[in-house]
Amino acid sequence: MTGLYPQIFHEQIQLMKDMLERGEMIFGGDRDNPGYRRFKQETMRVHYNAIDSFWSMMQQAGLVEKCDCGVMARRYTECPLCGGSGFKAKEVPSGPDQDPG
Repeated sequence: MTGLYPQIFHEQIQLMKDMLERGEMIFGGDRDNPGYRRFKQETMRVHYNAIDSFWSMMQQAGLVEKCDCGVMARRYTECPLCGGSGFKAKEVPSGPDQDPG
């Protein structure tokens, strides 16, 4: 995995996993505990909504575009272009007519 955007996505996912691990510790490591299951459901909902919102804002800002792999953050897979977020760096056309900045 290379590039900033895949790294950002993996940090977002890792944060969610860390929160779930801490919740599991609070509930005594019992993943079958109804309280833990509710905690996990809400944690995942909040994190995925935030991830979706972040990437949508990045797309609206013109920084990223949908990746050709077609994956969505909630069903991420390892893609070398997007890291599983479903978004890759926006390709900037280059050529003699483009102003370099």
